Amino acid sequence: MHYLSTSSLRAESADRLLRIIGNGVVKDGYNMFMTPSQAQGKTTVVSVAIYIESMSSFRTQTMDFEVDMYLALAWYDRRLAHNCTHPVLVTHKFIADRLWQPDLYFVNSKFAYLQEVTTPNFMVIVYPDGLIFKSMRLDVTLSCMMDLQRFPMDKQECPLIIQSYAYVENLVNLTWHEDPPYFPFGSNSEIKTNDMVITNTKFEKCLIPYRFFRGSGNWSCIRGLIVMKRLMLFHIIQTYFPSAMLVSISWMSFWLDPRASPARVTLTITTLLTLTTMSNGARQDLPQVSYIKALDIWLTFSQALIFLVLLEYSFVSYYLTKRDYDCIHRRIFGASEIYSETEKKNLEPQSPMTSSRTRRYSIDNGHTNSINAYTVSAGLTRCLRNTATLVAKTQQEHGKLFDNFDISKPCQKCMASNEFVARQIDYYSRFLFPSVFLLFSTCYWLYYSWYTNED
Repeated sequence: MHYLSTSSLRAESADRLLRIIGNGVVKDGYNMFMTPSQAQGKTTVVSVAIYIESMSSFRTQTMDFEVDMYLALAWYDRRLAHNCTHPVLVTHKFIADRLWQPDLYFVNSKFAYLQEVTTPNFMVIVYPDGLIFKSMRLDVTLSCMMDLQRFPMDKQECPLIIQSYAYVENLVNLTWHEDPPYFPFGSNSEIKTNDMVITNTKFEKCLIPYRFFRGSGNWSCIRGLIVMKRLMLFHIIQTYFPSAMLVSISWMSFWLDPRASPARVTLTITTLLTLTTMSNGARQDLPQVSYIKALDIWLTFSQALIFLVLLEYSFVSYYLTKRDYDCIHRRIFGASEIYSETEKKNLEPQSPMTSSRTRRYSIDNGHTNSINAYTVSAGLTRCLRNTATLVAKTQQEHGKLFDNFDISKPCQKCMASNEFVARQIDYYSRFLFPSVFLLFSTCYWLYYSWYTNED
């Protein structure tokens, strides 16, 4: 700023400045509780400039962040004009407290304090023409109501609002110092937090109306906007890539045998529970908002896709186990009709070794004894039991026709047919599920990275 560019700044002794101020009090009736222009009925204009030195602790859950900044103020107080050759530098708090100063505060601050290591970080310069310049270094915790709908691909505009506490607009008017080449609101270009980086700063003037017990008033204020962009690499490594891997692992279920229920169910349930735990961990640092975030869409779709893998196997398992009875019923009665029409006359009596008595099946410890003498699986055992039950129910109706009917053949044919269909479902799922996930991923990243990209 132009009032900092003087090359001949001299620190006067406290006694000299006290004499200047003391003479003013005695001579001109200096009142530190009145604005410099209040006696003339004019407004005191206070120019403000801010430089952000560093930023830390950008907390999404509590929606606040900390800034270390320099706050510079300038105003004219003709009552303190003096005839010294050089500006007077004040670094003593005792003396500075006896000057009128703007009672500014940060509207959206949660906590703020003046840095005092190794001494209080402030200075006041009194120019001969009555220009007062004050600079201080502050640590401020500011609240920022973030919009997390695009999280973690979001950009945030966090405000920094400064306002006079006691003086209305017609007494104190705040404005940004816009004299080139000095920028009124700037930041260190090397600032970078754990997951945010400053991309731009904006500034504007504002007016805030307040109502109180008797009447209302307008307070002058200034607003600075810190535009920050979230860094994506952390979330890609911690959330997106692991969740995509879990979804891909769940597809291994399609390459396992359709009748391998323990392996397929364990694999799918494990991936689903792991992804659920990961989702809870990714959301624990976020506030509980009532809208859907971009991260929620990704994690919810991934969980739904793994759930559909489990649902797909449930359908395959149901097809293998529950459709046997219908298939056997159709094949047995279809065979009986064929026998009755074309082959009934050709049915020859069976030898004693192949009589109906030898065609009865006994289930003992998971083994089935039949004329075919093959080892059967649990599914075939169940099929034979169901077939024997069905034949027993229709024995009186069909009579000797079923004495010559080998009931193991419908079981083998039905099981082979059902297993073929189940394997076909798994085969098509191997391509369908990855294609759906790839399509979703493409649309997701294009939408949030390109289509809705905010400048």
